[in-house]
Amino acid sequence: MCSSGVGSAVADEGGCYRARESGLGPDVALRAEIIPAGQLGNPAIPQGFSKFATDTFASPSGPFQAHIYMNPVTGEVYYGLDYKIIFTGP
Repeated sequence: MCSSGVGSAVADEGGCYRARESGLGPDVALRAEIIPAGQLGNPAIPQGFSKFATDTFASPSGPFQAHIYMNPVTGEVYYGLDYKIIFTGP
């Protein structure tokens, strides 16, 4: 599990990334790079951005993750298109 807090956009010892100055809030850590920059199928996503997933959160509707685009070098999060919530369980 990733530690909370906003920090650097580089991977920490737990393999976590931090989104800086994003709408995700200070306690959200990005857990995994799902699709690296340059391999995204959507040409509308800016160059240099990768698709990331957050840790899994509990909700009344079931566990979920947020999938967003972030530049892993700068930490910039792209909210202009195609961010989503993915339910991961029943």
